[in-house]
Amino acid sequence: MAQGHIPITQWSEIPNHSDYLISSCGNVLSLKRSKPLLRSQTLDNWNYKQLSLSKDGKKNTYRTHCLVANSYIQKIPKGMQVNHKDGVKANNSLSNLEIVTPKENTRHAIEGGLKGSYFKNTISKETADNIKEKLLLGCSVREIAESLNVNTGIVSQIKYGRTWKT
Repeated sequence: MAQGHIPITQWSEIPNHSDYLISSCGNVLSLKRSKPLLRSQTLDNWNYKQLSLSKDGKKNTYRTHCLVANSYIQKIPKGMQVNHKDGVKANNSLSNLEIVTPKENTRHAIEGGLKGSYFKNTISKETADNIKEKLLLGCSVREIAESLNVNTGIVSQIKYGRTWKT
């Protein structure tokens, strides 16, 4: 970046949510409340920033990087994903996002050293053991995920022996 150059933050209406604006760096502003929703963003089970938006009295939860991509790049085509170019899930800046195929996203994660150890680092050994016990008792992946407040992907990875094998 050139000395003295300050990046300009753009604001755009979130598609299908005219009461909200999203910045090109991933901040969301409620027009009804006239305030930013910085504290409203939480992390999901995959460590992506997310927030709930209301429309017609109904709340829906969205990942912030998907809102940025939908607002500034294009509507994410079915079967495509949003990749964080630098591998940092908290960096939802437009310049860090691209729409890719699942295969490209996986390749990027492997090449960047992001894939492989992810599932082991997101839950404790105690939780993994608890998941294994529930699987042996015949509980479904969804039941286990909901009861332990973890993502179904983590439970599936354990069920099929892709992580936490020992």
